[in-house]
Amino acid sequence: MRSTAPKVPPLPQESQRARDKILPSITDISLAMEHLTETALTGLAYELRRCARLYVSERPYCAAAGAEAELRREIRARYRPGRGAWHACVRVMHWDEARSEAR
Repeated sequence: MRSTAPKVPPLPQESQRARDKILPSITDISLAMEHLTETALTGLAYELRRCARLYVSERPYCAAAGAEAELRREIRARYRPGRGAWHACVRVMHWDEARSEAR
């Protein structure tokens, strides 16, 4: 069975300029969320979801930023010390004195 990759649409200069303006803004959003606490991320996610409901023209952007804040909060909660599931890897070996080896 042969398949071909989908054709990549052209990217005109106008689109390149728009992309170059958008990408730094996305990076700024990511950097703003990077050092927030769980509580702050929870509040931010709620507020961004609320803004997505209120402002129709910014809905996709607010919803995406809210989802990112929620994802970061969940990740931060998983790495919280002393909480959550702990997993251990145990390696059992049997030492044979006669052969001086482990099995």
